[in-house]
Amino acid sequence: MLATQAHPALLTATAELVVLDAGTAAPRAHHDVLLFEIQRQIELAPRQRMILAHHHDQMVSDHLSMQHAFGNRQQHIEHDAVDLVVGAVVGEDANLFPWLAKPVLDSGTLPLLGGDTPVLLGVFVSDSLESRTVEVKVHGQDWPQSQDVFKDVPAEPDGAITMLRELAVLVPQGPALPLSRATLERTFQGLTQAHRSTPRPMLAWPGWRAHQGALLSPMPEADVHAMESELGPLPPDYRRFLVEVAAGGAGPGYGLLAPMGQGQQRLARGQFTWRDSEEPRTPPEGCVALAYAGCGVMWLLVISGPNRGEVWVDAVGSDRVARRVARSFDAFYRAWLDAALRNSTTFAQWNALRCATPNVLTHVLDDLEGQGIRGDAAMRELARKVTPQSLLLRSAPTPYFYDQELMGPCLPCVLLVERLGLSQDVFVDGIPPLQGRPLPPPPEGMLARWARKLGKREA
Repeated sequence: MLATQAHPALLTATAELVVLDAGTAAPRAHHDVLLFEIQRQIELAPRQRMILAHHHDQMVSDHLSMQHAFGNRQQHIEHDAVDLVVGAVVGEDANLFPWLAKPVLDSGTLPLLGGDTPVLLGVFVSDSLESRTVEVKVHGQDWPQSQDVFKDVPAEPDGAITMLRELAVLVPQGPALPLSRATLERTFQGLTQAHRSTPRPMLAWPGWRAHQGALLSPMPEADVHAMESELGPLPPDYRRFLVEVAAGGAGPGYGLLAPMGQGQQRLARGQFTWRDSEEPRTPPEGCVALAYAGCGVMWLLVISGPNRGEVWVDAVGSDRVARRVARSFDAFYRAWLDAALRNSTTFAQWNALRCATPNVLTHVLDDLEGQGIRGDAAMRELARKVTPQSLLLRSAPTPYFYDQELMGPCLPCVLLVERLGLSQDVFVDGIPPLQGRPLPPPPEGMLARWARKLGKREA
């Protein structure tokens, strides 16, 4: 269905989501001061804690540039410490160089950090004899898994208080090593833990609930080899992921789809010939379905033709356009992880205002406006009309769904209904795409059917 002109209320809600996605959460008081000036290069050296006991406030700011092998990848780190010192008493063997970030980096508790983009790491410690507060933030978002890094450091003496802040900018150096199952599982566990205290949009919708951050088992090498004999050779990074990491599960949209099955075999035939940012004139060929995004939109991995190895999004069911979204499966998967860590409000490469949900809501709001119902009154009436289980997204015949099958919504549409004061349960649950369904049982042969009939007669 082609969308009509979106109602202003929908455009406003979408604009709010874009603004939220572009920025970060408002800083807390102890994160207000962040210094980026790099004044000198020095060797990283450990230091004792700074004791805060009297009444004279001062700022102690130290800067550091260093190389560090973190996450199996060399990182260039621009590093700064901002410490609030009240009557500092420092031991003779201590120095004033930044030191909090390195134990966190060495702890093995951080998530898989991005692809080729810099990463912001913030560490805050407030310590006294009575209590200790530790905050570790990745891209400005809490990362609770790293809060126990300093649990073995002795407490401050009675009457003393320590407040330490550090900010590190991690710039990747050289190519990233392949994705590993252990690192991904740690990342998904950390995201789930962080989501409990600070809700994250990418973890609070039906797509994440479909896989719950769990990876399927890897595929045996023999099974991949047999599959390639039918589909053709797979891109190397995707093949390695299947064998060493997972055959599907946690991933963009409703999760990574396994590449086996009749639905995948039909897509894999032929060569991929689509043009970037155009409406396709032919069905998808020479590809496998990577993940279902919702609203009929599918991410595809090209396995044949000049675009082999690239990831495209088929948004014919939404804005009618197909687009190249990543140069490789590895880059695509890391970009999705990075969006989840940044607490992005969406991970979509199509115009979701062309989905069916905005179209339906626009018709309802236009009808209310025609009755003279506007503003807050229109929102209240919208909530009365759009009740739980009232939005059914049905598919036209596509390579991914049969005619009139129920589809799940995409993340932008889920966020949109929430911004309009509606609940996620206005959507009726969809079914997996053809490429994500178990294989049907093989058809019975005529001899088997006749044998069963004969057995019934004899009984």
